[in-house]
Amino acid sequence: MSYAVPARLAHLRVDGAQPVVYVAPLPDGPPVVLQGSAARIWLAATDPDTGTTAAAVAAGVAAAVGTKPEQITADVDAFLTELVNAGLLEVRP
Repeated sequence: MSYAVPARLAHLRVDGAQPVVYVAPLPDGPPVVLQGSAARIWLAATDPDTGTTAAAVAAGVAAAVGTKPEQITADVDAFLTELVNAGLLEVRP
């Protein structure tokens, strides 16, 4: 299972000391601001260069924040589920 940006989701990434991602379902969904770890998870889940599976997302985020993937895997998995349920990510087989 992997993750992808839904076809009708607008998104804008703002780089800085902490990443920020603005996402909004089109045409009339409310905008959502993802900051810090939330933004890192969304960005990792939508980056085909690093892999978009839950394990790859956890590994990418762990590397970015200087921790071990096994220490954050459960939290990353839970947040990925929240993003899918909110329509901000989609699951692909």
